[in-house]
Amino acid sequence: FEIGLCVVNPNNNGETLMWIKNPDYVKTMIKSFKTPQKSHDVAVKYFTENCEIFKKLENNDFTVLGAKDEKGGIIFVYINKNGGFVVSDFYYSYGMNNNPDTKIDLWFDNEGENIVEHSIYPFGGPHGTTTATFKSNLNEYDYE
Repeated sequence: FEIGLCVVNPNNNGETLMWIKNPDYVKTMIKSFKTPQKSHDVAVKYFTENCEIFKKLENNDFTVLGAKDEKGGIIFVYINKNGGFVVSDFYYSYGMNNNPDTKIDLWFDNEGENIVEHSIYPFGGPHGTTTATFKSNLNEYDYE
């Protein structure tokens, strides 16, 4: 059964272009496919052995790691204590510039809540913003 076409363009930083012949079928197929979950301990071990951890948070439901991967990019890893994890690379490029003034932090928003706040400084945002902050609700992710 033909799904579509996928092309990686080496002339454009490896940008991937996809054409999907039957998007409804693909959506149905994706919903039915689940990869085996990694246990909490296996995921924590993998990331602590393969990344430089600069921050670790833990509550009753999640372990959250702030890390630099093998290429020096910043990632956040949300590990569900019931199994599975999600990797966020929203700030990935900020680890690549090796700016000694860069400060990245993360913390739980409220005790007992599964919301993590992130901040990065310096951040060249609109209207002179120097610090970027955002929140991640860990209950809203699909953990694999």
